[in-house]
Amino acid sequence: MAITDFHLLLLEGDPGRRESMLQAAREAGLARVHALSDVAEARNFLDERIPSLLLFDLDAPSGLEILSVVKRRPELRRIVTVGLFDRRDGEALGAAYDLHINSCLVRPNGSEEQVGLFRSLRQYWEGMNQTSGF
Repeated sequence: MAITDFHLLLLEGDPGRRESMLQAAREAGLARVHALSDVAEARNFLDERIPSLLLFDLDAPSGLEILSVVKRRPELRRIVTVGLFDRRDGEALGAAYDLHINSCLVRPNGSEEQVGLFRSLRQYWEGMNQTSGF
């Protein structure tokens, strides 16, 4: 059964990884997932809709850019932001937390780990998260 009150925006520039993550999200039961490839698409999307969670590539230069956009705009600040990263770059992680990211996670390897990530996000959202109702 898919949860429908949870709306995920996935920002991933790599087409193969984007499709893989999208498939994993669906397999984990997330019904409302939009996968975009760049910051310009994300800005346009955010002008029209507000997702529950923004999941993005923190290693890409666009990662900190989209985080900055979200955290600067008052109507978007409450979106839960989660950055995925491959490398342990203390400077990038520090910059992300300076911009008030909600969480930084090591990128899952392979489809099983990706599905596991989305199942964990789903369980967290369904069982523990309290939204502000915005």
